[in-house]
Amino acid sequence: MKSLPKRYIYNQKSGFTLIEICVALLILFIGVLGVAQLFVASTYSNKFAQNTSIAVKAGKNIVEKLRAINTWTTVTTAAGYDARIQVGGTVLMPNDGGPVATSSSLSAIEKAHISGIYFEAVKDTVTQKILYYDMRETNVGDTNWAKRAFEIRWQIVGYNSSGTVDPGSVSPMINLSNAYSKSSDTPDFASLLSSPTPVKSPTTNEQSSVYVIIRVAPITNDAQYAKRLQFATILTNPS
Repeated sequence: MKSLPKRYIYNQKSGFTLIEICVALLILFIGVLGVAQLFVASTYSNKFAQNTSIAVKAGKNIVEKLRAINTWTTVTTAAGYDARIQVGGTVLMPNDGGPVATSSSLSAIEKAHISGIYFEAVKDTVTQKILYYDMRETNVGDTNWAKRAFEIRWQIVGYNSSGTVDPGSVSPMINLSNAYSKSSDTPDFASLLSSPTPVKSPTTNEQSSVYVIIRVAPITNDAQYAKRLQFATILTNPS
């Protein structure tokens, strides 16, 4: 009689159950989600810092542009962009109650105190590969006005022809609301600010020094990346 085939006995080893695998995957997913949030926060922080740097640079460019002007007078001409320090203007953006920057609805002095910043791609002449983006300035009504990524507005406070602080209680007023809110509670800066120095030439009402209030705001509907900047400085007549 033949013997029965020898039976092999395998050792049973413990393994992972489906529930244990699901729990492990859940823990891994939570960890990966936490890391992903760090990338999102880093992207937001970088974008916010970029907007801040651009706003500061754009505002400083306007200050340097005003410093380079040698003709300081309150005389207003029909031209919107004459090279002179003009007392007046408004710092308020449309969302804060200021005028919309269009070529049809603004006076000459308002146009002269509103500027835009846009970025033009600079390409390699051979490969046409984008090398960098050049920051450029545009004015109200120009062909590149619609390209603006930031809008700059400034108001100049000095003396008018009657010898009183202008802008004062009459239009255009000294409107300076909080740059980080849409508050309509604008204080009377004509009484809060110390008076500018007297006019240098009574004939042309040339100013010896003026206050300049500047606001820079990004043209974007994405409030989370919107960085608005507001500051004031004093300019002294170089001539």
